[in-house]
Amino acid sequence: MRIASINIKNFKFFINETCEFKNKNILLYGENGSGKSSLYYALYRKIKNKQNIGDYKNRSSSEDIEIDIRLTDNSKFSKITPHKSYFINHSILTKIINTEDFFSSIINIFFSNFENVFGSINAKMTKITSNLKDIRESETLMKEIYATRKSLDEELKDVMEKIQITSNEILKKFEENSNLSFERIDSRVEVFESIDPNFTQPKINIKIDNTLNLKGNFNEATLKLSALAIFFALIEMDSSQSMNQGEKSLKVLLFDDILLSVDMGNRIYITKYICENYQDYQKIILTHSLSFFEQFEIMIRHYKEEGLWLKQILYKSEIANNKFEAKLYDKSYEYLDKARKAIEHNQLESAGNYLRKELEKSVQEIIRYLQIGKKDKLETLLKAIIKKGKFFLNSQKLLEKIIESKEIKIEDTDILETEDLNKILKEAHFLKDIILNKTSHSLSGEDLYRKELEITAFKIEKLKEIVKSITGETES
Repeated sequence: MRIASINIKNFKFFINETCEFKNKNILLYGENGSGKSSLYYALYRKIKNKQNIGDYKNRSSSEDIEIDIRLTDNSKFSKITPHKSYFINHSILTKIINTEDFFSSIINIFFSNFENVFGSINAKMTKITSNLKDIRESETLMKEIYATRKSLDEELKDVMEKIQITSNEILKKFEENSNLSFERIDSRVEVFESIDPNFTQPKINIKIDNTLNLKGNFNEATLKLSALAIFFALIEMDSSQSMNQGEKSLKVLLFDDILLSVDMGNRIYITKYICENYQDYQKIILTHSLSFFEQFEIMIRHYKEEGLWLKQILYKSEIANNKFEAKLYDKSYEYLDKARKAIEHNQLESAGNYLRKELEKSVQEIIRYLQIGKKDKLETLLKAIIKKGKFFLNSQKLLEKIIESKEIKIEDTDILETEDLNKILKEAHFLKDIILNKTSHSLSGEDLYRKELEITAFKIEKLKEIVKSITGETES
């Protein structure tokens, strides 16, 4: 079972947007502030059945929050839908590795997300704490609590040994030489005469290369890789005990910018690990790193999985009065073809909407490749490109080349002359303001509007050709 689409209304940065996943894996690029975290938390809170979502309401709308997930069989996802889904972002990774006591991370993050790994441990802790106040009432109960505490520590020891072995195996697959281990302190039950009995939960310290004080001894990249290895180890252990759920179960892996601070060399092996080990899952990968997005595209082609992935772009779009919302487009989706079919069937308003989407898509592709403009509205982006005469082609790659060669050497092939681009963008700017502005046609004749849309479609096709020549990309 997979996600076919998600419609998000009035949640964080989304006002009303349908994200078409089409039962495929998703590789999504978006600048910081474009709405990636909004998509992450919309999926997380719906699938994990988190009810307290009022704080996530979009401030520009007075309407209620609605999150509607459609599945492969066209059913709606609900709290009774069986699923085995894992969500990981930068915040979770930080909590794993930066805590003084890893067992507190197990309680706060993992008890509810890895029930097959920690469910029994959680149950034993609950049994101890719920009966502790009555421990003096019965010798039988006291023996039972002590036996449960001992069993808890023994089980936790076994689980942590498995996590350690599996995490280090995964680190090797990341081409990382560090070694993880865990220092564990058993729990305690203490009974006093004059004060309430006390249960002290176990404590676990993470060690890298047999060293504590991780933040003081290791760089952020090593810490991030260690946290990733632990999380992937938990997925491996948890999912191995969920094999009986079958095809009716929704299986999703969602990653939101998990590779911040990770070296480029390690990123290659992490993407390789993800591609090779989670074939049964619908993978949704969100990133603001253009280099990682392009690297993952290469990995997809290497594994000949182009038909299994959708590559999408999330961007910030102005709606009115300097208010913005998150909008999504599919890199391979042909809005232009849709527009021409709509014109053919006299669906002129739909045609105008498709053409505007195609125009925004082309401009955003330029922005993504030249790494300019960031979160500005379409109007500002068009003016910025038109005003500037030259751009570096993919400035991030150019910077990496300069660092590697240790000399500032910029060749003609690194620079884009924008004369031809500006000419077509000036026309696009006109088309956006005059022809694709629905209000300018409230009194127009239908035949006139149809002709204008046909001309607009032709101009946007020319813009697409220029975009392809700049980026060197072909249709996915």
